[in-house]
Amino acid sequence: MPSMLSRGHSMPVSSSMDVYSTAPITTSCGPSAFADGELAEAARTKTPPIALWCAKEAAAKALGVGLLGEPRRWRVHDLTLEARAAIVSIEALRVPISLHFQDRAVIAVAFARRQVAAWARDTLRVAGPSEAKFGA
Repeated sequence: MPSMLSRGHSMPVSSSMDVYSTAPITTSCGPSAFADGELAEAARTKTPPIALWCAKEAAAKALGVGLLGEPRRWRVHDLTLEARAAIVSIEALRVPISLHFQDRAVIAVAFARRQVAAWARDTLRVAGPSEAKFGA
């Protein structure tokens, strides 16, 4: 697959791209993956839920920490109408996301400053059992 992104070597940015097919995965991305209000905002902006999942994955990868086993902790908000952009946040961090739809694919692109990604890797941890909120 040819690269859709080009950047100079001196850019202080960590980037990530996440791509999903919209066909079979849409049904497997259940409500337990989303925080309160996320699916309502997706419906309001005509955004398929899989695009929220892609946004969370791209942000987590750009920060270099993954979803930490807690997708609900990563909140997608500030979705634009027709889902062209969003913000994904975890704690005090905010990662801008660019969303693209082509054929039956959703593509989420995230950029985070390298020092922000380094801070995330040093400080973000999996929540303890009393802090985790799965399926709540």
